[in-house]
Amino acid sequence: MRNLLTLAKSAIAHKFNEKLTRHQLEARQLKKFRNLVAFVNERSPFYAQVIEKNQIDIKCCIPQDFPKITKTDLINNFDDIITDSRVTQKEILAFLSSSKNPGDLFKDRFYVVHTSGSSGEIGYFVYAQHEWFKGLSNLLRFQPSNLKKRIAFIGPVEGHYTGVSIAISSQHLFNKYLLDSRVFDVNDSLQTIVEQLNQFQPHILITYPSILRLLAEQKRSGKLRIKLKLIKTSGEALLPGARAFIEQTFQTPLVNIYISSENLIMGSGHPQQEGLLLFEDDLMFELEDDHVCVTNLYNYTMPLIRYTVADKLVPEQLTKQPYPYMKVKEVLGRSEQDLRLATRNGEDVISHHILTEFFVQNLERFQIKKTSDSSFVFRMQASPHLDNLQKKKLFEDIQYELNQILNKKLMTNVQFSIEEVDSFSVNEKSGKFQLVVV
Repeated sequence: MRNLLTLAKSAIAHKFNEKLTRHQLEARQLKKFRNLVAFVNERSPFYAQVIEKNQIDIKCCIPQDFPKITKTDLINNFDDIITDSRVTQKEILAFLSSSKNPGDLFKDRFYVVHTSGSSGEIGYFVYAQHEWFKGLSNLLRFQPSNLKKRIAFIGPVEGHYTGVSIAISSQHLFNKYLLDSRVFDVNDSLQTIVEQLNQFQPHILITYPSILRLLAEQKRSGKLRIKLKLIKTSGEALLPGARAFIEQTFQTPLVNIYISSENLIMGSGHPQQEGLLLFEDDLMFELEDDHVCVTNLYNYTMPLIRYTVADKLVPEQLTKQPYPYMKVKEVLGRSEQDLRLATRNGEDVISHHILTEFFVQNLERFQIKKTSDSSFVFRMQASPHLDNLQKKKLFEDIQYELNQILNKKLMTNVQFSIEEVDSFSVNEKSGKFQLVVV
């Protein structure tokens, strides 16, 4: 009931904020920011040192007074950034290693999500329950008027990944009151997913653009027989051609949602409008040429001030804007390739999101190199200073997790090897790291 109350209060606040002027919204942001800074100065050794070193005046500071921080900074200073002594890096890693149920809470109090990200660098993020549902409250925006809908989420379902953690927590809360929400495993074969959707008959479908493309192909072939009222997608770049193909196939609007592990629901498109609205009720954005800095105003457990996100947000120049929020073109995130492989019965795809959310303790970075239609190499870097026994266990854990994926995908014919490397190949044109190389 407390979580539902948090959602209701946040939704009411959003409606109020939508009627503010831009100046009024920024004034409210600044007040929240200074309250956060006062809190972290008392509770976070990392930020207390930053404030002292930079001679920051708590009463009149702005985000730009603080240095930017990256995921690497966060991981290296984890225990000093966290403001709750019940949360430690060692225990969080042990929890993520032992718990595969996204519904499990760390110490029955905290939501924890992790991602290896498109860079391959694993990060983990902590929220108290009321902070988690405050971050999720933006999901209630732009819903169809009749909330009693069947909602299908397709994604990785075992592990503390952001998408499935949001879906499971929403399922537990909303199914009691408003929605029939179900989660479908992207690790299942495409045939299985299609059969499950045909049986469930969802009104709203939520998944990645690459999965939507596959489902649209199944819809056009007549194998997928569902009628949707709305499609929501996130997690990768949505290309114009893909949007047109998906919307024309399902004859329904597609809404792009801007989500991250660090800040949860950051923005969303609107069925009747192009672009994305950035939800600035509790987030502050600084748009740079090749990245964005985000300051989270509601997560006091793991405070993130000027956290660097490798997304390119391009402002939209509008003559009339009904909301005080910034509007940007749809997120130009990095496009990753899926791993398309031969199966016993033809062909299927291991979504790169399965690999992006791949978590094994002491695995720091990895890349998949496809070597044939039925083989690949898992190239990896381990945490430093592992002894031989720990290194052996790491290889065994990676092999076990990969076999689990292949078995569920009906790809037991696929062969793979694990290779430890000193560096990774990058895209020749962009010069950027790619998770899947073909």
